[in-house]
Amino acid sequence: MIDPKFYEIKSNIKSSYICEFLGLSGDCFIGGDISIDNIAPLNEAKKSDLSFCENANDSLLEAQAGIILISAKDFEKYSPKNNIIIVKSPRAAFSKIATHLVKPLCDLDYDFGAPNLEENIKIGANAIIADSASIGNNTRIGHNVIIGPGVSIGRNCLIENGVTINCTFIGDNVRIGANSVIGKSGFGVAVDSGNLIDVPQFGRVIIQDDVTIGALCTIDRGAFDDTIIGLNSKIDNHCHIGHNSKLGQGVVIAAFGGISGSVEIGNYVMMGGRVGIGDHFKIGDGAKLAAGAAVLSDVGAGETFAGYPAKPKIKWMKETIALSKLIDKSKK
Repeated sequence: MIDPKFYEIKSNIKSSYICEFLGLSGDCFIGGDISIDNIAPLNEAKKSDLSFCENANDSLLEAQAGIILISAKDFEKYSPKNNIIIVKSPRAAFSKIATHLVKPLCDLDYDFGAPNLEENIKIGANAIIADSASIGNNTRIGHNVIIGPGVSIGRNCLIENGVTINCTFIGDNVRIGANSVIGKSGFGVAVDSGNLIDVPQFGRVIIQDDVTIGALCTIDRGAFDDTIIGLNSKIDNHCHIGHNSKLGQGVVIAAFGGISGSVEIGNYVMMGGRVGIGDHFKIGDGAKLAAGAAVLSDVGAGETFAGYPAKPKIKWMKETIALSKLIDKSKK
């Protein structure tokens, strides 16, 4: 569900309007001229929601969305009973109409408003704190900080100079280093007739208590879901965490760590410098990822991975030694 604290949503939008906006003819729509009030991913959509379907499977027949954008091929194969709009690229079409129907409040013009401020708060020069934002006791806000509409920051926090925060809830005792950006739109691209278009992101960031985030880090908000940084996690400078990723408690990430979208990282995982994790992978509790590892698979609890691409450390070391011996042998 899109959080109205952070987004402005147009409601009562008719299917005929959607078809017109997308430049579709009337015969592309199958069903009654109904209205929708929101957008949602297919597995969460309700009768009042617009959604889309790519790579359809049998679960499409259980979808509850009021209107589904779908390709002609998938519609013919599954024939769902929902109201249907047939498009060439469902993801691209959904991105276009979603961008039109839902506006992040942080993208609108705002100045220092009337935020909810508790006691003993220090705010630096040229900081901007929007309406509906809230900040807890004993929190310090640095110079040139921007805190967008609806953002909540807990007690005893330190937000250093130049930080930008949008679409985010922050717990107590959190420190965010200079010039980091929290809650920006995540990275998504759809192809429409050979053209690339941005896929909008409508989720949030949740940063739990006692988290430290270094300077020049970027944490993307979720696409629809939340990006979560767990209790007492420690993130070094120059790190990036993609949309929908979820970090457990006590996670440690050294400098230049890069986590792609929808990654799940368990409790007390340790990542060396310049570790990269591909999208949708799972890292088990207590796992260790050696510096420079390129993780392109799931990692089990307690395992140590190393290498490029990453694999169990002992296997990587044996392969590296064997390759070195083979090279030395070929020189003789």
